[in-house]
Amino acid sequence: MAAAATTEDKLLRALADACDSGNKAEVSRLLSAGALVNGKLPGAYRSTALLRASDHGHVDIVRLLLDRGANVDATNDYRSTALLRASASGHTDIVRMLLDRGASVDAADRYRSTALLCASDHGHTDIVRMLLDRGASVDAADREGSTALLCASASGHTDIVRMLLDRGASVDAINRNESTPLLCATGHGHVDIARMLLDHGASVDATKYKGNTVMIFASSCCNVDIVRLLLDRGASMDPANRFAGTALRSASEHGHADIVRLLLDRGASVDPAYRFGETALQGASEHGHADIVRLLLDRGASVDPANRDGMTALILASRRGHVDIVRLLLDRGASVDSTDNYGSTALLRASEHGHTDIVRMLLDGGASVDATNDYRSTALLCASASGHTDIVRMLLDRGASVDAADRFRSTALFHASDHGHTDIVRMLLDRGASVDATNRAGRTALLRASASGHTDIVRMLLDRGASVDATNRNESTPLLCATGHGHVDIARMLLDHGASVDATKYKGNTVMIFASSRCNVDIVRMLLDRGASVDATGDVAGTALQGASKHGHADIVRLLLDRGANVNAAYPFGETALRSASEHGHADIVRLLLDRGASVDPANRFGETALQGASEHGHADIVRLLLDRGASVDPADPYGMTALMWASRQGHVDIVRLLLDRGASVDPANRDGMTALILASRRGHVDIVRLLLDRGASVDSTDNYGSTALFRASEHGHTDIVRMLLDGGASVDATNDYGSTALFRASEHGHTDIVRMLLDRGASVDATNDYGSTALLLASEHGHTDIVRMLLDRGASVDATNDFRSTALLLASEHGHTDIVRMLLDRGASVDAAGRYAFTALHRAAEYGHTDIVRMLLDRGAKVDAAGRVRWKHGAALRSDHGHADIVRMLLDSGADADATDECGRPALVRASESGHADIVRMLLDRGANVDAADPKGMNAITTCTFSECQALLRGSERLQRWHRRHSLATWGNAAAGSASIGPGVSYDS
Repeated sequence: MAAAATTEDKLLRALADACDSGNKAEVSRLLSAGALVNGKLPGAYRSTALLRASDHGHVDIVRLLLDRGANVDATNDYRSTALLRASASGHTDIVRMLLDRGASVDAADRYRSTALLCASDHGHTDIVRMLLDRGASVDAADREGSTALLCASASGHTDIVRMLLDRGASVDAINRNESTPLLCATGHGHVDIARMLLDHGASVDATKYKGNTVMIFASSCCNVDIVRLLLDRGASMDPANRFAGTALRSASEHGHADIVRLLLDRGASVDPAYRFGETALQGASEHGHADIVRLLLDRGASVDPANRDGMTALILASRRGHVDIVRLLLDRGASVDSTDNYGSTALLRASEHGHTDIVRMLLDGGASVDATNDYRSTALLCASASGHTDIVRMLLDRGASVDAADRFRSTALFHASDHGHTDIVRMLLDRGASVDATNRAGRTALLRASASGHTDIVRMLLDRGASVDATNRNESTPLLCATGHGHVDIARMLLDHGASVDATKYKGNTVMIFASSRCNVDIVRMLLDRGASVDATGDVAGTALQGASKHGHADIVRLLLDRGANVNAAYPFGETALRSASEHGHADIVRLLLDRGASVDPANRFGETALQGASEHGHADIVRLLLDRGASVDPADPYGMTALMWASRQGHVDIVRLLLDRGASVDPANRDGMTALILASRRGHVDIVRLLLDRGASVDSTDNYGSTALFRASEHGHTDIVRMLLDGGASVDATNDYGSTALFRASEHGHTDIVRMLLDRGASVDATNDYGSTALLLASEHGHTDIVRMLLDRGASVDATNDFRSTALLLASEHGHTDIVRMLLDRGASVDAAGRYAFTALHRAAEYGHTDIVRMLLDRGAKVDAAGRVRWKHGAALRSDHGHADIVRMLLDSGADADATDECGRPALVRASESGHADIVRMLLDRGANVDAADPKGMNAITTCTFSECQALLRGSERLQRWHRRHSLATWGNAAAGSASIGPGVSYDS
């Protein structure tokens, strides 16, 4: 069979190649050899041979295939037929042949395109005529709603448009984009087609998506002939769409002067604004069409209207830099100081964007030089921040206030200094700018230039007398800023001008601390040369030596030590340079500090030594170095953790071995009573556990909760460690303070291999903890099927109970572990064993909706009416209020009482109706539940129910039951045998 399939595939592949290349003889040979004429050819679209030949225009092959029985309407994966492919490709003879052989003329592909749409779109006139002559639907539309007329109109096929119109095509057909044929022809500039469509009655004011009319389209596309044609046919000029506005505004924005003139000549309103408030004049002004601006103004356009953002034509032109338009608007009386919604004038916009000629023109036109926007920025501030030197000079020459400040109190000098505009800074200073003006954050121009690294500006400001030690709100000085950003030349310049070498910043950090932490040895050397205190401390960062040591800057550490830094300084929090370097793994610095006399054992205020820090973070080379220099191996921090404990907890085996070789005590415990062995066992570090045991660690030592290393390893599933501890003599049944053994924890957490190992080593299978639970109960509760099977195989008591009298079966049933329930029942578990409050496994499974378990328990003989002492006095398993309809049905089928009541005397029907479970209400009524049964307060199902569907069922049943009580049993006879209606017009659903 496989060989036959392979042969067939080869024939089809060869047939595809022959059809594509036009080899008729080969096609004939392959068909004679058994190639399937209607077989799906290999390729992306799974076409037939007829589709391939039709697509490529091979007439003789198409005729041969049809003569051999090819299905004329066979489709590819896109549902294209041979007729569609030939029509799209323009193969007239093939189209005629296919139609003669019965091809469906209106067959459509997956996009609902027909042969007529394809031919019309591609301009195949003869094929369109042929298809129409054969009855093709002239108005068939594709998935996007486009018809043949719409496609031909968009593509400019005039003869086809004429033909389709002559055959009755809908001239105003609309596609999903709300485009009509006229809109398409207009948008693509096809004048003759537009005229033809209008001659056939096309709507001249048809709209497209978002309200675009034909007139707006034509005006945007710069086709004056179409615009004239539309106007001659009565098109409206002034309707506006949502975005482009009117036809006049659209033409103005796009720069079509001839159309603008034509529209104005025909009476278009010159000033209408669309939804964003923008007029034709604003559109032309913003986009730089000076001739149109002049034309609009000549025709009476209002010069000062503002758009939605408050921008006038003058502001828009000034922002975009259109000099000629600005001049023209000013000549026509435009308001020079009008503001937009952000308070900016044309002058501010032009200054911000660097349009020098426009700034000059506006100033000449009387613009206020110190006008401010909503951020209180002036034109001078905008130009200074943006670096427009010529504009700054011009504004100053016209009297701009040199020290005007914005809402953040930043001046022009501040902005220019921050952005590095040297020439502007010089100019502002020459014009008397305040050199030490501060903004709202207390920053001066010098501070910003120092932070930003603008050396020339810093020099200039200092030469003009800027305060070298001015501080901002964070207590930063220019020197601190330069140091923090590594600007060496600026730092030197500031120091040369008398900057305080020990100036402090927020939280007491000095320049020296900053430079040392940021790894700039040149600045550190410079500061030291200028007399900076080598041991000055910060409130958080400590000394410069600590900062350099922590961040690994060895050159700076060496320099500081050479200059007399206190190698044992311990501030803040008692942290020394040695401990910081040790914790962060900088071995070369640790060695350098030790060589310079650093004390090896001091602890910080948290009791942590350098050895502990290195051990915790796994820096073995530093640990060795510290030990070689005499570090004490066993000091403990306030939590009781030694270096050995830290290394054991974190899994650094090399450090553990090194510490043990140097005499570390193997069994000390921390404040939780955990030894290194317990910590390593809990974290799963096998090699460390082996090493500690080899060095004599106590295998059964317990923590403060009575847990041993075996207990912790079993709890966390570390099988290899459990094996190792057992091999080392660990007590298999040791209990913690709650009576739990290692077997308990492994069973509870599902570690099957560990459970097997513990049992093999003699663990007591029925040991109980302080709550009476056994390993079997815990495994059953948590759903560990394999462990339950293993414990049962090892003799675990199947009906053992905990202190709440729960059995393994009850716990597994409550939590929905079907396989475990089946296993326990197979092993003889008591199906009706009751826990506290007399609940059975059936009660729990029913309450939590475990249908399969309920069915299983019933099949095994569970009592359906066993009473639970708390929730139900009768039929405790019948939990009608929980909405488990399948379980209620199952219990009723097994004999549960439909009128069962709970401990408060509330019937099952009341509980179900109160909870809105209509299906259960119907079920209980069908089983004879008394609709009038009431709770001790006299409330029945009808009076407590608030759900309409349940109310209807209960009312119907009430009428039925009352009808029954009014009639004799004899009269009731035949009616009782009925199912839907009992009595005249009475049913549950009535």
